[in-house]
Amino acid sequence: MADLETLVIAEGSEWETTVYDVRTLQAWSERSGPDRTGPPAFIFWHHSVSWCPVDDPAGQLAWLTQHIHSGTYGWPYQFACFPNAQRSIFYLNDVDTMRPHTAKHNHDSVAICAIGNYETTEPDGVLPGVMWHLSNALRVMWGEEIPVRSHRDVYATACPGRHLHEALVELRRG
Repeated sequence: MADLETLVIAEGSEWETTVYDVRTLQAWSERSGPDRTGPPAFIFWHHSVSWCPVDDPAGQLAWLTQHIHSGTYGWPYQFACFPNAQRSIFYLNDVDTMRPHTAKHNHDSVAICAIGNYETTEPDGVLPGVMWHLSNALRVMWGEEIPVRSHRDVYATACPGRHLHEALVELRRG
């Protein structure tokens, strides 16, 4: 993984976050509209419902690549967070591009996806914090108090799973 590029978001702030920048390695999903400029109106949390059996970033990237066609749209999220000892975050798609991830909000939002099924399984004690930390790093980067929501808040779905949703809502409450 030494050749895999990283990117620091909100550098120097309390929310500084390092992500693996894999945007140029392949097309992770199709665009669903024109690019957006400026901050998004929302940040949405999702879950993949599928599990990745490996803990190392190289294996996780291979898993993402192998499973890109498992869903209708590939990996339409801007970020994918893995529940493992290394807390890997992959930056998949530009934050300014429209992707098909949150019905009626593809054009005005950024999506963060937790890898795993959190409708049936509780997240580990760290994953919700990693997602919250990344959400705040993005808010600092844009200099805006962008609302952070679960997919289920705007669409009839279980996403990001009841267990992860509960943990994230607790963090959002402060």
